[in-house]
Amino acid sequence: GNDPAVPIKLSNNVEDKYYQRSSVAEVYKQVVADLLEAEKYLKDVPKKSVWRADIVATRLMLSRVYLYMCDYENAAKYAKLVTEEGPRLTDLNGYSNSQFLYPGLSELIFSTGSTSLPGALSFYASSETSISTYVSNQDMRVSDELYLAYKPEEAKDLRLEHFIVSSDDLGLLYKKMYGAAWVTPEMSDVFVLRTSEAYLNLAEAAACGEDEVTARKALNDLRERRIKREAFDKAEVNALSGEELVRFIREERQRELCLEGHRWFDRIREARTVGDDDAMIKLINEGGIYWPIAEEVIRENPSITQNEYWK
Repeated sequence: GNDPAVPIKLSNNVEDKYYQRSSVAEVYKQVVADLLEAEKYLKDVPKKSVWRADIVATRLMLSRVYLYMCDYENAAKYAKLVTEEGPRLTDLNGYSNSQFLYPGLSELIFSTGSTSLPGALSFYASSETSISTYVSNQDMRVSDELYLAYKPEEAKDLRLEHFIVSSDDLGLLYKKMYGAAWVTPEMSDVFVLRTSEAYLNLAEAAACGEDEVTARKALNDLRERRIKREAFDKAEVNALSGEELVRFIREERQRELCLEGHRWFDRIREARTVGDDDAMIKLINEGGIYWPIAEEVIRENPSITQNEYWK
């Protein structure tokens, strides 16, 4: 309610004044209000392209924001609308495109343009005639933790072929998206909206809202298209309940939404909602919740206060 976030400025004219930081609650309230207004205006407006947000994109963003707020009822409501009315999930069984994220991806809802991770990560790229690996920054690569989350020893998760690949010579490589010059002018992996997120938002919101039947079904609907068909077994998820189910859903978010900008929010929500005080303290001590306001910003605007942790 009172934790400071960013200033909210709703007017389009220039004002000679210092802006103060609005509260986290005020910022979320404004985000939700804007999205609900967008939903109203985008009703019955046909989709023009993946670079133009439509009502499905708006509803997916609503489900995301409500989930971040732990408003599980509304998060589930809007996520369910996307699973019912949005584009169908892509099935990785038999998927043959050289990269997963591209403008023709069947489950793609919206993407901004020309921002991508290959310029910062060791990544994999291929062509019809050869396989090439570009290492643009050897200090940044896929983490062992992320790779192991796919349980490579079981060799059944198809995302190990399409998201993250392991090379004996070069280590762990990013494959979700690539560009010949380390930038893709057509779309972004840093900010992208996909149908799979709706299934995960629905699963988590339903599980935390004590509708485990809906949660398990949403999770299995996604995993059926991510696990090798001959190895997929609904019983693995159907045996889960309570905190085990919620934890598995969040692990699935790590696997499915990796490197798309969700992890920071997911870690904070996980620490808060499972009541893991040690995890929350660890996040705070790492500076993982409170980021510092740049000193030059404070010099330019004395009304901007520094976060308590960084004082």
